[in-house]
Amino acid sequence: MDQTVYLNRIKYQGTIEANYDCLCNLHRSHVMNIPFEDLDIHFGKKIVLEVDSLFNKIVINKRGGFCYELNYLFYKLLTNIGFDCCMVSSRIKDDEGYGPPFDHMSIIVKLDDIWLVDVGYGDLFIEPIKISTNSIQKDDFKDYKIEKLNDNEFVLLESHKGVHNFIERYIFDCTPRSIEDFFAQCECKQSSADSYFVQNTICTIPTQTGRKTIFNNVYKTKSLSTTTEEIILSNDDLKKILDEVFNIRMI
Repeated sequence: MDQTVYLNRIKYQGTIEANYDCLCNLHRSHVMNIPFEDLDIHFGKKIVLEVDSLFNKIVINKRGGFCYELNYLFYKLLTNIGFDCCMVSSRIKDDEGYGPPFDHMSIIVKLDDIWLVDVGYGDLFIEPIKISTNSIQKDDFKDYKIEKLNDNEFVLLESHKGVHNFIERYIFDCTPRSIEDFFAQCECKQSSADSYFVQNTICTIPTQTGRKTIFNNVYKTKSLSTTTEEIILSNDDLKKILDEVFNIRMI
């Protein structure tokens, strides 16, 4: 993995040191420049959790990816730089409860404090969240807090900024995991008829003032208090929006 090329891909500017300022800037740069997307699933391309394959897809070919792809590649970048970090299992909350172990991949980084890192959720925090249970942490667009469930598990909660109507996003544990631990769920999410990603076409990225999102046949642009929607009528229309808005070219 060519670190310089990766940093250029996320438009990172700054020093490279294993400290909080670097981590924060890397996280923000990654989230703001690489979209969360599940397009390969809908264009019949196999997702393989292998570093060279992911680097070629996301960095060289300027694509995005979903949680396992984005967070695994970011984890490899952090370890190359010298951060003390590990991949951990998370379980996403939905209307039916929490998903299974390895439902989602997050990253924990140990500095003077311990930080939750996640560049692969889709619409979540822009900068790392400190794993602290006594504070509300503010983001560009939302507020977050973490609650402790037991000695090894925590829950991440999210609220609209300043409103504090917190809802649970996911439970994460603190046990270091290997990439192989996520293989089965990664396969399930790209092949099972019950998978959210099989059922829905998604591409989303934050902007300085909001977010741009494709969800199935709707392209939505949100900026401050304004939201606009455009119906996507065909695959050609989809590819045009991907090209012009997200700089993604699907072959």
